[in-house]
Amino acid sequence: MVAFGDLAARRDEGADDDSPRRLAVVGGELDRGLVSAPIPIVEAVLRHPIVVAGRIVDAAVVERRGCRSLAARLEDGTGAVELVFLGRPRLWGVEIGRLLSAAGVVGRDRGRLRMLNPLVTLYEREDGGC
Repeated sequence: MVAFGDLAARRDEGADDDSPRRLAVVGGELDRGLVSAPIPIVEAVLRHPIVVAGRIVDAAVVERRGCRSLAARLEDGTGAVELVFLGRPRLWGVEIGRLLSAAGVVGRDRGRLRMLNPLVTLYEREDGGC
């Protein structure tokens, strides 16, 4: 398991050269009960642990009840989910254009799919940067 803050770049075992490089896992330890392979967002089942992967297309700091949080919209071509990091107005690597996967439980709020405080795995940017 990778704990929060472990930002060492590493290569997935058995991955071929065209696969993205995993850079970090952010947000805590992955619960052993979570599904490990990403599923299309359109197949997300509400209130069940899932993993989705895609690209961040929008990000903003939102404030609710006096708490500033980062909200990032993740799209995978089949749908979108809003990733909300409560109490964290900034999170290293979670930025527009970033390819990542998010593990957590999806709910629906105001007609949108939303995942609160997901465990995030960042992948190398296309320009080779962190």
